Amino acid sequence: MQCRTQTVFENTTPEILKDFYWDDEFRTRWDKMLVYYKTLYVCPQTGTMVAHWIRKLPIIGSKKEYSIVRRIWECDSNYYCITKVVAFSGCFTSEPAKEYI
Repeated sequence: MQCRTQTVFENTTPEILKDFYWDDEFRTRWDKMLVYYKTLYVCPQTGTMVAHWIRKLPIIGSKKEYSIVRRIWECDSNYYCITKVVAFSGCFTSEPAKEYI
């Protein structure tokens, strides 16, 4: 299943939105479905990041673990972001999930 979203923000800058969405620690304050995150890898050349997320689903007691690869870059005063769920060996474990659900 793929999900594509589009959101319109008024009275803000691209830099503020980039920082807002890219900060997983802050994201746990406003996204109540994100209950655990860990950065697994950051490429020093491109900034591409692999993160492990555990999200609480609306169904009581259910959870979903993700390994997410994402990259953001600026070109001609525009920001571009790619986020994709991928297989990343060794990051899935039920231990953090039990602690946070």
